[in-house]
Amino acid sequence: MSQKSLALLAFAGGLLAGRELHAREVEIPPNIIFFPMETKYGKINAENIVMNTAKKMGVKVDPETLKRVVSQISRTIELVEKRNIYLKMLELASRALCEGRISRKTYTILVKRYEDKLGKIELKLREVVNIVG
Repeated sequence: MSQKSLALLAFAGGLLAGRELHAREVEIPPNIIFFPMETKYGKINAENIVMNTAKKMGVKVDPETLKRVVSQISRTIELVEKRNIYLKMLELASRALCEGRISRKTYTILVKRYEDKLGKIELKLREVVNIVG
């Protein structure tokens, strides 16, 4: 048999087996909870969100676990807020350079400073997310 006929035979076999073994649809519930950074009433209350989500999912949460999860969520929110500030500063530095309000040297200093801070925050954020996940 030639290489082409073997490939055709494998294709036909896969086609027949694929029709006999139908794909099954399995529903997997999402493992993501949305935490808004702020509400119209001010800072969010992570404890209430965790408790409401646990009730909806039918899960009981003991106080120690709740305390640990809420502290990790609060830490994550704090790091994300810092990350957003540093990204905004990088954006402002780029805009200021384009508009001619700062020199290249100042721009380079600002970018290096905020990229270093951003890198440190990203590493901390990964550690916190890996602990939670």
